[in-house]
Amino acid sequence: LLTASALASSPTARRECWRPAASFLTVATDLELSLPRFTDALTALLQEDNPDLTVVIECCTAAGSRHTEPAVAAMARSLSPILLAVVLRPQTEDAVHALHALAPALEPQVSSTLFKKLAKRLVASLSFVLGIAAQKKKRGRDEDHDQQMQKEEVSTKDKEQLACALLRAAAALIPGLSELAQLEVLWRAARPVLEAATVPVGVQKQAYVLVQALIADDTWLMANCQQLAECLVSGSLLACHIPVRAVRLRTIELLITSQHFSDQQTLAALLGEAVLGVKDANAKARKAAFALLDAMAQVVNSITALLDMLVAALGARTPHMRSAAISALTKVVYDRRNELVLLDALPKLITAASLLLRDRAREVAKATLAFIAVAVSALCTSGRTQALDQLLVSLVPALLLWAKEKKGRFRLKVKMILLKLCRNLGFDTILHLVPSDDSALISHLRKKHSKSNSNKKKKQQQNQHAVNQKFDQEEDALDDDHYFDDFKEEDGAIDEDDDEIMEFVDNDDDDDENDIRHDFHAKSSQQEHILAAALNDNDNDELDDDNETDVQFDSETGRIIVTKKSTLSLLCC
Repeated sequence: LLTASALASSPTARRECWRPAASFLTVATDLELSLPRFTDALTALLQEDNPDLTVVIECCTAAGSRHTEPAVAAMARSLSPILLAVVLRPQTEDAVHALHALAPALEPQVSSTLFKKLAKRLVASLSFVLGIAAQKKKRGRDEDHDQQMQKEEVSTKDKEQLACALLRAAAALIPGLSELAQLEVLWRAARPVLEAATVPVGVQKQAYVLVQALIADDTWLMANCQQLAECLVSGSLLACHIPVRAVRLRTIELLITSQHFSDQQTLAALLGEAVLGVKDANAKARKAAFALLDAMAQVVNSITALLDMLVAALGARTPHMRSAAISALTKVVYDRRNELVLLDALPKLITAASLLLRDRAREVAKATLAFIAVAVSALCTSGRTQALDQLLVSLVPALLLWAKEKKGRFRLKVKMILLKLCRNLGFDTILHLVPSDDSALISHLRKKHSKSNSNKKKKQQQNQHAVNQKFDQEEDALDDDHYFDDFKEEDGAIDEDDDEIMEFVDNDDDDDENDIRHDFHAKSSQQEHILAAALNDNDNDELDDDNETDVQFDSETGRIIVTKKSTLSLLCC
């Protein structure tokens, strides 16, 4: 394999040669003999200008899965300094995955040496970045300093890229660090970056990634859980950049789902950020916010407490916060719609939602209609339609406020909710609560429902008829084939050596054939004499002397032919 990869003429051919290497490193039993050669080959590969990192990552990941073996520790000792240097180079940041895979196999002395070099450069780089950020904050928008800032921008950008690379390398090296003091150094270096509003976006994002790696270490989290919670609640909330929100929400999720977190007050303080993330413009941030809501629903002491906090957010001043709160409430109701505690609280929540429909803000009304649809569906599915009877007096008029609004598909959403109510509670019940101006809508829904049911029944009948017809055809084919089962072998051919078939089609018995022909000619001559006598004794005008009549008997077909003039009559015996 190594010889073939050395002779490969292109990167693609080399990658194909290296493809079996990961599988070999996973199951090989002679690592002490073979792994040094692989290490030398990977070292030569990493020293190239544009190394193929895919091969390196696959091999290091496979070897890292066996980090307890001495041969893998030797490999990690040789490759980790080289990988660290590659990570710090531009356009080769993917090598951090290989470093992260080999970090658990590092010996304490080797990891300590690497950490000292890395931490020294990391602290210096972050200090420079924070200093530049502080200078920008002091200078403001002064035009005299703009030109000087443009000159410094080139060198500053390189420093920012180096800081990002150092943060990535530090996060990858954490699984190989065994001392708590080393992790404390990384936390003290990353915390100012989280709390600085003028720090570059990329540096702040990598700082959150570093904090996620620290949370995965139980020893560090046990000692710093409270400090991290305070930093996330107060220190870094306003300083977080918009592109960093998704990473921040994932960091909060990792914190509250850890076994060392139990502060319900901190959870309540972080709930507002999760609610606002539901309405974020970034799709990744919205996904992270919904995941954080699911985690909070599992960590909270009771689902009732979470519902109370979300309902309290419905009284916010801004329509954006109210719509975000009702959207978060919809997510919680949908995920836990089968729990009895939640089903008992739904009538009160629907009452509060009917009041929000009178809000003039369209985003609030849109989110409220989605919540009512989910809540009504949950009650109808669970068989609690009686709980809706008492809510119809306030719910139906509130829904009709948006029944004529076509923009944003409000009319369609209202029709779907009313149709579900009519199906479960009856069309007449809803019709009595609807004003005369809107009664045509209920009539339309009734016709649509009846038409849908009739079409459904017709489709079911057609499907049943098609099934029955297909079954009859298969049954007929089976019956027809049954008659020929005795004449077929397993391969479907007729057995010519079967004695029963030969007796059925046997024509070699001459005596039987002669007897049959004798009886046939005897009967034919007897019929010919009887017919000739009947014609001679007949006095009818149809057979007089003037007409020429000829009678013949065809022995082959067994028919009597009477010819009168040019007319040919066929009389069958």
